[in-house]
Amino acid sequence: AKPSTFNYNSLISALANSGEEGSAQRAAEVLERMEQCYAAGDWDCRPNTVSFNAVIDAYAKSGDHDSASRAEEVVRHMEDLYEA
Repeated sequence: AKPSTFNYNSLISALANSGEEGSAQRAAEVLERMEQCYAAGDWDCRPNTVSFNAVIDAYAKSGDHDSASRAEEVVRHMEDLYEA
């Protein structure tokens, strides 16, 4: 079975809640994979607000020294997509 937006969002949320080192970066990589999949024409993996919020949540929970700036980058990217 092919992963859907729901499946990807579940994975990102699991990473956000895992507390594992590097999980926020991995969540961001899953979001990037979703965007690439969608850009290639697959509507079933289109990122939505839940996708972006889950990555922001992952950064917030990570405790990484640069997590706030990375979360802000995600929000800016959302704004850019909205304006496009």
